[in-house]
Amino acid sequence: MNPATVTGSQLRQFRQVGFNRISIGAQSFHERELEILGRIHTAQETLSCFRAARDAGFDNISLDLIFGIPRSDLASWQATLEQAIGLSPEHLSLYNLTIEKETPFWMLQQQGKLGLPDEDTQSAMYHTGVALLTQAGYEQYEISNFARPGCRSQHNQIYWRNAEYVGLGAAAASYIRGCRYTNTPAVEEYIFGFASNPVQEDALYPATVVTIEQLDCAAAMGETIMLNLRMLEGVDLTAFQRRFGAALEE
Repeated sequence: MNPATVTGSQLRQFRQVGFNRISIGAQSFHERELEILGRIHTAQETLSCFRAARDAGFDNISLDLIFGIPRSDLASWQATLEQAIGLSPEHLSLYNLTIEKETPFWMLQQQGKLGLPDEDTQSAMYHTGVALLTQAGYEQYEISNFARPGCRSQHNQIYWRNAEYVGLGAAAASYIRGCRYTNTPAVEEYIFGFASNPVQEDALYPATVVTIEQLDCAAAMGETIMLNLRMLEGVDLTAFQRRFGAALEE
């Protein structure tokens, strides 16, 4: 949920129809850092959104935060963490800013103009986050994710276990029967694709799909290991052997 694009009335409606958990894209509590990231919300709007969600009856709220923002430092990151902890959300995700190729940030980085914190500072930011959240009673159950007891993200754990999932909507990805496919990112094309080509019961994937990747056993094994290792519990050896018919050691 983007803090700038939701109202208290909408939050109440979401809760009334059955939604019971929301994740708010706070990213930072510093206006300058939000501007650098190109976010359309302010820190105050994040606070207002969080309080409105509580007022609407949500008792399971997650906050997303980003560290390693250009021209940020350890002190500003610690202040963001402390403000987030002060709200007492049930879950927090701390993501290290990743620079993707051909983006404006990537182009600035190529020109030496981005001003990212150095690697040691970003490492210190991560470890500071782990320490502060652990002290505040959150369990780190995955590389980037922290939760109060009983409040782990069920949704994300499906990805980390490399289990099957269905993605609904434009640009959404699905992973079914070893096949990963992605819907068209064009909203109208997605809508009209379903209208003109209803999904058949025996269809492998809908007509709105634009990319398809069939994973062989070796690729599925590799991805399962990699994703499982993001989690505190690591790889479940019994589940791995049951799924692939081979022991991990093999």
